[in-house]
Amino acid sequence: LMISFGSFTATLIFGILALTNKNDKKK
Repeated sequence: LMISFGSFTATLIFGILALTNKNDKKK
């Protein structure tokens, strides 16, 4: 369960970082 939660969190963070990078590039 902990491993699954960690993977889910990592994916969520990675997605947020990707969106942030896109926004920064737009700027």
